[in-house]
Amino acid sequence: MDDMNESDHEHDDTNDIPVIDLNDIEDENLALEISDVLNDDLVEHGDHPSDEEKVNDLSEDVIIEDNSLITFNHHIGSIFCCDVNQLGELCATGGEDDLAFVWNIDTGNILFHCDGHKDSVTQIAFNHDSKYLVTGDLVGLLKVWNVTDGKLVWEYELDSDLEWISWHHQSNVLLSSTVGGEIWIFKIPSGQCRVLESHGYSCTSGKLLLNGLHLLTGYADGICKLWDLKTASCLSSISTNTPVAMETDDTDDDVSKSGVQVMDLHLSGSLAAVGDCNGSVSILLLQDTIKIIDNLTIGSSSVESLSFSNKSQFLAAGSLNGQLIIWDINTQKLRFNIEFTSNSGIVSLQWISADNLLSACLDGIIRLFNVKSGIVERCFTGHRDSILSMSFSTGSSITNGSIFITTSDDSTAKLYRI
Repeated sequence: MDDMNESDHEHDDTNDIPVIDLNDIEDENLALEISDVLNDDLVEHGDHPSDEEKVNDLSEDVIIEDNSLITFNHHIGSIFCCDVNQLGELCATGGEDDLAFVWNIDTGNILFHCDGHKDSVTQIAFNHDSKYLVTGDLVGLLKVWNVTDGKLVWEYELDSDLEWISWHHQSNVLLSSTVGGEIWIFKIPSGQCRVLESHGYSCTSGKLLLNGLHLLTGYADGICKLWDLKTASCLSSISTNTPVAMETDDTDDDVSKSGVQVMDLHLSGSLAAVGDCNGSVSILLLQDTIKIIDNLTIGSSSVESLSFSNKSQFLAAGSLNGQLIIWDINTQKLRFNIEFTSNSGIVSLQWISADNLLSACLDGIIRLFNVKSGIVERCFTGHRDSILSMSFSTGSSITNGSIFITTSDDSTAKLYRI
């Protein structure tokens, strides 16, 4: 990790940032002050409503301040996914109604809708130049649409349920994987296909390295693999397992497994973070082989989101039980360990600057967290149910600044300006 210390960072005073565990604050006045700043979001035993009371707060009888710019409400049922195109002008959303919509960020008007899916649309993404949009449903039906005219240009049904999809950074190549564990690579629009073989477990996540030649994948048995896309060969594999009891289909005996839940890549291309369903995060060094160089823990709940900052040396990790940690990858030290209320599970994290992090939560609130001061600077509200996805854009002439889109179980997508 010494080579990381030589890199340029926007802030040199980060080593002065204190490590704060808000559950261990002994000074009552300080605890109350921080609690006020966080708008009662942080755990302070006895001072906060129960989970049931918090859920009831989202009922229709309660007025929730909506500080969003646009609310898109054309879906029926939950909206599972969203993406903003490269120009920051269009948004695409997919939902429980087996539909996807492409709509104008400035007006909220629908440009076209994507139909013909057999189940909920759970994956959606614009390609590198926003010419194409891919939509994928739960049962594995993939469709690619021409964004200019809204016409379907290609479709294919995978052999099992869909796990994830991703476009190549520079070419019209689509990557996807299924619960069967195979990785499908398609050239669009020709449909020419190559398949990376499975070892019998679901491929739960995948990230294309910055060189565009290698793919890092994670599996339900805790294995991570580094693939060469040109040769379709596995260059290296490693187990990130943390023991946990899981029941197998073939026997009543338990086996120790901890599946990969989420991953992210550092801008350098040589580091990755992998989170599992038991609160463990492994830091991987990606060279000729994969090596585990550090392990973090954020409780026993599933790690739902990981995000490296591209402008500082921090890694953020969020869990299903509402715990947020900020890790300094240069010093390999914990900077912050913060717990929100138990129904504030973190589903998505997004760095918007060297010091500021967006956290989208199951309580319907998006929090803007400052990693230098350790406080929540702003809350974005308006959703009446759990947030399910978030997409960020640095903006365009239309949006006049950085914006982000969130989708929710409340059947709406909302646009906020930072």
